[in-house]
Amino acid sequence: MADVVTEQHGVWTIPLGPDHLPYQFVRLRRRFPGKDGYTVVVVDMAKLMAGFTHQDALPPPSKWPAPLLHQTISYLNPHARGGVPHRMPFVHIEESAVQQPRLFGLLGNSTQNVPVVSFIAGRHRARYMEYAGACAMPVEVSKLDAELLRKHCGADESMYQRAEAGTQLLFNTTVPAHRG
Repeated sequence: MADVVTEQHGVWTIPLGPDHLPYQFVRLRRRFPGKDGYTVVVVDMAKLMAGFTHQDALPPPSKWPAPLLHQTISYLNPHARGGVPHRMPFVHIEESAVQQPRLFGLLGNSTQNVPVVSFIAGRHRARYMEYAGACAMPVEVSKLDAELLRKHCGADESMYQRAEAGTQLLFNTTVPAHRG
């Protein structure tokens, strides 16, 4: 299994860490295939979860109740459901202005825009996949939010391999129109 996210025929395969024993990868598909207002952005898991606004409300899976943990492990199993992939998480992102003191407040404050990520669907999937060792994963996002998500959370192109020409994805770097 490759250590990068791959996409083939609309199915994304996301590798998990080598210590994840139940299975070594998860498969996801678009939530809104063919809808013009949405796109897929491959995100860096650490950056995405750092911007997740409700991390305190959703503890790491190691602190989940056993039934929820087992249900999530079973739910994401790529060999269950006849191999039909699950829908990828759907996110929203915005920037929030945060004031920070400069030189302990002696030079006044500086304003910094920080990303605030909200999950419309898929927060448990994303939280578990981060816990299971995924470094990057695809998420679906409104095209209006895509550039901002790419700017703050976009995975480096080296974390992803595209198998089909014509798939439009956003990375932290420029993606060629066709890879041969």
